[in-house]
Amino acid sequence: SSETVTTVTQAPGICHRDRELGEVTKLLTCQAPFVFVTGPPNTGKSYCVDHAVKSVQDSLNIVFVDMRDVLKVQGFFHSVLSQLSRDTMTSHDSVTSRDTPIPDHTSDFVRILSSKVSEPSVIVVKHAQLLNELNSPLFASVAVLHQLTYGKVSVVMIF
Repeated sequence: SSETVTTVTQAPGICHRDRELGEVTKLLTCQAPFVFVTGPPNTGKSYCVDHAVKSVQDSLNIVFVDMRDVLKVQGFFHSVLSQLSRDTMTSHDSVTSRDTPIPDHTSDFVRILSSKVSEPSVIVVKHAQLLNELNSPLFASVAVLHQLTYGKVSVVMIF
């Protein structure tokens, strides 16, 4: 069997984070279903994930959602679906030029997401603890998106 070796270069501004960068990059490369990144505030969690994402962005679709910018569950759905859409947004209420409505329910979101994703994708959720403030079942659903999308979508949650 062959192994893939990932070389991680030191990111400017991150001192002594080679191990963490290597771990996150490896998890992204092998499409780990779900990754938690936790730690005290202002310790470089987001910066580390951002750097790791840049090293694999040519092989994966990457979607970023900062939960501080999301006020409703539909806002989360809209953010993810619009970033995956290759079409220009035509209105606030559509996610593609074909006027697909923003789903109200997680099951509809997963169905649409599965149909839009044709290559491996990763959703990076910053300030993921805020998911529970929107809707507690949403957190559980996002945590199992890999399974719900038949392995198409992985999730990285930064707390």
